[in-house]
Amino acid sequence: MFKCTGNCSECGRCRNIHQDKILKEVTLPEDFKNDVRKGGYGIAFDIGTTTVVGSLWSLETGELIAQKGATNPQKQFGADVISRISYCIGSHEKIYELQHPLRMTIRSLMFELSKDANIDLKQIISTTFCGNTTMMLLFAGMPVDGIAAYPFTPDHIDGMVVNSKFDDYNIDGYLLPNIGGHIGGDISAGIISTRIAEFLGNAILLDIGTNGEIVIKAGDKLYGFSTAAGPAFEGANIECGMTGTAGAIESFSFSDDDIKYNVIGDTKPSGICGSGIMSAICEMLKMGIIDKDGRLLPYEMYTRIHPFSTIKERILDDRFVLVYGEKGEKDIVITQKDIRELQLAKGAIKAGINLLLKETELCPKDIDKLFLAGGFGMNTPVETLLGIGILPDISADKITLVGNSALAGASMVLMSEKEKRYCEEISKEVTRIELNTLTGFQDEFMNSLEF
Repeated sequence: MFKCTGNCSECGRCRNIHQDKILKEVTLPEDFKNDVRKGGYGIAFDIGTTTVVGSLWSLETGELIAQKGATNPQKQFGADVISRISYCIGSHEKIYELQHPLRMTIRSLMFELSKDANIDLKQIISTTFCGNTTMMLLFAGMPVDGIAAYPFTPDHIDGMVVNSKFDDYNIDGYLLPNIGGHIGGDISAGIISTRIAEFLGNAILLDIGTNGEIVIKAGDKLYGFSTAAGPAFEGANIECGMTGTAGAIESFSFSDDDIKYNVIGDTKPSGICGSGIMSAICEMLKMGIIDKDGRLLPYEMYTRIHPFSTIKERILDDRFVLVYGEKGEKDIVITQKDIRELQLAKGAIKAGINLLLKETELCPKDIDKLFLAGGFGMNTPVETLLGIGILPDISADKITLVGNSALAGASMVLMSEKEKRYCEEISKEVTRIELNTLTGFQDEFMNSLEF
């Protein structure tokens, strides 16, 4: 449970630009070495569809100095990459509409990070950026027409340098190479930070956000694909959903008579973040409030099955009350629509994994390691993820939580020329798979909707 330290430079919980649960743990591999070793500071950015996160590093010592996160302002143009591509396709003016607010958010984060670290902004001498292919192209102001339809060929996939003017000085930023299609530089970064390519055995790197991206290492080959999971995992398109900031419920525990929950910031609950949504649905499945098809049982039916449970009073038509609102306030609920949103998101991920396992002639028992990246993976028990069926049927001891593997990889490229070269090389070795070209995707997707 979070306890306030009173040091806002470490937290930022009270500011519009916040870190909270948006910031995931950044862990660099044990064999990583900072070979830049020059005076000044650098910032690595992970530009997600929903959130943008930055880490400020000392280029001299390799020390992590500060971190900050903010909401991606492009959300006004759509919650997912498909919506944003559709909005700006064929229009340089609309690309600029998406590029400009994102760059202003990056600028704000740079100011905040330098302020927290008590350094002059001009001491920041380099930056790196990673994100899915759409985010990288839009950040660079490049067309996205090539990834609007099959065969999803972006105008640019290699790493590139972009120049940004911040007040009275310029700074060069390096965009990590995309793998192709909708598999972006965030996955190139995740590959180098997890060292999955060097792992002895079969492995999966699973990075789930609004855009789900997966890499499977089968033997000595890497295969990658992406699937539009949607923003439900990050609290969007959910009746009472919110990002993982102060006031968001992050976990639940049900009994026949009561519901207990944990709130980020030890404060009054105001909504549910992604990990809380999955936790609530997992508990509802255990209690039989939801059946395996995702149907919220009607009050009368649940009462016949569980006549002595007082929790049945929380079932109201198409919704279930998690937290009763105080006088004049709305209840915090899970609706039938919310359950379907999560089913669609988890079904897309699971179907993709199952199909790619078949394509590589592997089955779940052949997987020796699963690297689970992303925010909810750090804040949701593995048992919950297995319980709702989003992960392959493997034992929990094979699953390693790696936090924000994308930000870790971007940080490595920031501080090491060797890692930069490795990132550029390994991104070209991944065989890209388009799920819509695989036989049986629709059937597999329908089968994967069940809890």
